[in-house]
Amino acid sequence: SRYIAKYWKNGIAVNLTDSLTRAVASSIAVSGNDVYVAGWEENAFNPSVVTHSVAKYWKNGNVVNLSDGSAMAEARSIAVSGNDIYVAGVEDHVAKYWKNGIAVNLTDRSSYAVATSIAVSGKYVYVAGWEEKSFNSSVAKYWKNGIAVNLTKDKESNYAEATSIAVSGNDIYVAGVDNLYVAKYWKNGIAVNLTDSLTYGFAASIAVSGNDVYVAGWQLKPTCNHCNKIATYWKNGIAVNLTDGSNFAEATSIAVSGNDVYVAGVDYDLVRSAVGKYWKNGIAVNISDTAQLFSIFLLYQ
Repeated sequence: SRYIAKYWKNGIAVNLTDSLTRAVASSIAVSGNDVYVAGWEENAFNPSVVTHSVAKYWKNGNVVNLSDGSAMAEARSIAVSGNDIYVAGVEDHVAKYWKNGIAVNLTDRSSYAVATSIAVSGKYVYVAGWEEKSFNSSVAKYWKNGIAVNLTKDKESNYAEATSIAVSGNDIYVAGVDNLYVAKYWKNGIAVNLTDSLTYGFAASIAVSGNDVYVAGWQLKPTCNHCNKIATYWKNGIAVNLTDGSNFAEATSIAVSGNDVYVAGVDYDLVRSAVGKYWKNGIAVNISDTAQLFSIFLLYQ
C-alpha cells in the first residue's frame, strides 16, 4: 500500500506527496501565512532493494530534504521561531534536530535514540525523546540546548518514552510513558501518573494553558477481553474519553484555545478503515475515511 503525506486546512486536503512512494506527515506548525509540515518519505519503493526514508519538511508544499537517503531518517516534530525552522527526529539511529537544515546531534550511534518533539522558548531549544539502554530497556528524556535530562531510570525490562514537550514560563512539561504502559507527564522532572498498572495507557501529546495541563493519548483495560483502545485526553489528570471502546481509537495531538480543547487522532471503523478525525470539546469531526491524523495546530488571524 501507499501512504500519501498531506495536511488539511479547515477540512480541505493538501497533498504533499503522490502515491508513488510511502510518506508520512508527522507534525505541523503555522507562522503567519506559512504552513510548515515535517515528516518523511521513502526514497524508493522496491521490495527487492533496501529502502530508506528521507527526513524532510514542506514549507507551503515545497519540500526541503533534511537527510540524503543513505540511512533511515524521520522528521517527527517541527517548530518555528521567528525566521528559524527547527525539526526534531532521528537519522541512522541518532536522535537529532535540524535548525534551518543544519543537523545537531543529541546522541551518538552507541545506542538507538529518537527525538520525538521540539519546542523553542527564547534562546533555549527543548527536545523530548528516548534512548535505548539495552535490548529491552529505554530511558525517557529531554534535551535543553543539547544537554540531556533523564526522566526515568535505566532499569531492565522497562520501556519508557518521552513523546511531547511544552514550555510555559520557567516550567517544562513532557508527556510520555513509563513502566511499559503507564501514561504520564513530567513537570520539571516530577512525574504525574495518568494511568496505573491496572490500565494500559499512552500519553502522546501535551499542551499547557494557564494553570491547566492537557494530555492526549489512549487507555485500555487489560482485564477486558476483546476491548479496544479508547481515545482519551486528560485535563489536570482527569480523564475525558473521546470514544467508547467499541472501535480501536487513539488521540495523537492536542491543542487548546481559550475554553476550547481540540484533539486529533484516528478511530477505526468496524471494517478496520482508519477514520482520521478531530474532536472539539469532545464532539467528533471526521476529516478522512482513509487517514491517520498525527498533529493539530490552531491559528487565529
